[in-house]
Amino acid sequence: MLTTHDFDTDPDKAEYVLRLQTKASTTKSKNKQTVYIDAATCGNITRFINHSCQPKCQFMEVRNRRRVKVLVIVVEAVRVGQKVTCF
Repeated sequence: MLTTHDFDTDPDKAEYVLRLQTKASTTKSKNKQTVYIDAATCGNITRFINHSCQPKCQFMEVRNRRRVKVLVIVVEAVRVGQKVTCF
């Protein structure tokens, strides 16, 4: 996935954090601690984020009462035309 906007690591600009939709199909592991998101049939543009050994973003799980959201947090500046990658 290539970006059409610049994203900085400035923590004061957290509003642009990309979110995975909570409608995604999930499966719990045997220990019920890990949740996998199957984005093959639902989700938003973040399902096209590529893997990298030198990622520019990371996934972060955030709990808000009963809802769990998976955020994509920018850890290294991403400029227009660069790939958005996670580990």
